[in-house]
Amino acid sequence: VTPAMQRDKMDIAPAMTSVAIKRNPNDTGAPSGVGMKFAKSGPGPYTITEFVAGAAAALNGQFKIGDLLHSVDNQSVYELDPAQTTQLILGQPGTEVVFGITNPPQLEKIAAPANVREQSFVRGETGGLGIGFAKGAEWLEYVVTQLSSDGPAQRSGAIQSGEQMISVDGQLIIALTVDQVKALIVGQPGSSVIIGVAPPLQQSAAQQQPVNMMSVVVTRGDTGGIGLGFSRLTKEYTSGPFVIKKLVPAGAAEQSGQFLVGDLLCGVDVS
Repeated sequence: VTPAMQRDKMDIAPAMTSVAIKRNPNDTGAPSGVGMKFAKSGPGPYTITEFVAGAAAALNGQFKIGDLLHSVDNQSVYELDPAQTTQLILGQPGTEVVFGITNPPQLEKIAAPANVREQSFVRGETGGLGIGFAKGAEWLEYVVTQLSSDGPAQRSGAIQSGEQMISVDGQLIIALTVDQVKALIVGQPGSSVIIGVAPPLQQSAAQQQPVNMMSVVVTRGDTGGIGLGFSRLTKEYTSGPFVIKKLVPAGAAEQSGQFLVGDLLCGVDVS
């Protein structure tokens, strides 16, 4: 086992950003939020999934779909359900609420290849491009699975089945669900959208080494574990690294000081 390396937290996990937003105004004086939707599958941070058009969060510009929500007014949301988290956000219209957010840069570094090309497409009559896509069998990439006959994408000749989709209008999509990606692609018929496209993967994920991967040695606790909760980022991911979602208080992982919620777990006892 490789000895534990000296941790540089700024390199391994994204720095927390505090974002202050004034709650949406209303005429009734009833408790108000910021127009942001979020979800998670277990303990840990929430993933921001949607913004209400014209509401405070969308207008603020400091959030992105896929960002991780860690706290509201300095209170952790790791153990809170959606209703409890919503109650923290709601308050007097026009008053300020502070969110602790990060994005997962490790995912961006792993999944975004260097040879991405930006291709502009004109949306068709239904607002889409006629591109079918799905999560690939490797790490986190989206792969084009089919092009609709005579659809905008096929007519353009600018994208082929098997190629990777990396971004939509400059936004990386590796941390988004299929439905979230579709929402970015579909728009006003006749309008333009830019897709970041990369060639098909030539190397399997098992042969790729994540950026800043390090070995951490932890002594198991009394129960034989280390008090680490983890899962795939979303149900769309069936392969690749796990995301650390929880550190059990006073557990071996937390006491080691070598882990942060949001880190990627790439291997166990790898020689």
